[in-house]
Amino acid sequence: SSHVAGATTIAFLGWRWFKRPIAILLSLEALGVVLSTVYTQNHYAVDSLAGVIWALSLQALLVPRLVGRFSQRAEPIRPVPVLPPASLLAVEKRR
Repeated sequence: SSHVAGATTIAFLGWRWFKRPIAILLSLEALGVVLSTVYTQNHYAVDSLAGVIWALSLQALLVPRLVGRFSQRAEPIRPVPVLPPASLLAVEKRR
């Protein structure tokens, strides 16, 4: 089930990026999606299990590669200097 895979992915990311209470809430939401898809007979239990396995497999394979790729930069990003408008520069020259 793609719904289960999506909810599992959100829960996984919750544990990675948010504080524990929010991660627990997202995990409970994912569990609710797993149980409700079976209870409402929209999917068999094996479909929901496959969604969980699919999501966790993709997270295990892709996250380390993406984190490694985006964390290795040749040079740090520097902010672009902001220049004042030309009218302010003209006032400065008059003084």
